[in-house]
Amino acid sequence: MDMLERIKIEIGIREPLLLPSVTRETRTIFVNPFSGRPLVPVFTVHAMDLNEAYAEKVRAALTRKEPAIRYLFDLFHAVRKMKRDLDTPDFLIMVKKKLDVPGNSPVDISLEYKAGLDRQLEGQLRPVLRPGHFNSFNMDEAFDPIERIARSLSG
Repeated sequence: MDMLERIKIEIGIREPLLLPSVTRETRTIFVNPFSGRPLVPVFTVHAMDLNEAYAEKVRAALTRKEPAIRYLFDLFHAVRKMKRDLDTPDFLIMVKKKLDVPGNSPVDISLEYKAGLDRQLEGQLRPVLRPGHFNSFNMDEAFDPIERIARSLSG
């Protein structure tokens, strides 16, 4: 039985990048079990700088009308596993610039918003993560950085 996997790629054209794009080679975790070589050949892509991508995720986590647990997980993973610091002045300035773009919804870190994220754990997060990643996810620990960023930018 063939399994079809979908990869979502988002392309935003609403605003210019704040940082220059980067050129990187793609990588895949899928390898030929006999040769050990990647099943998908390596190719080069132009992409958003990682710091700006995380600033976009913070903006999305703070301003989406409909909560999306995927942004929270990505930020949790960035902080916990990749040791990203989301509290640096340069990063906060970038997030502020992202939030100031016209058309964003107001920042929402309410208990209702967090409850909406909680409701997505089983239906939207578990199906797309490996069991170990899902089991290591902690909602309070994940929500803390965006709550801290929202409070620091509002004051």
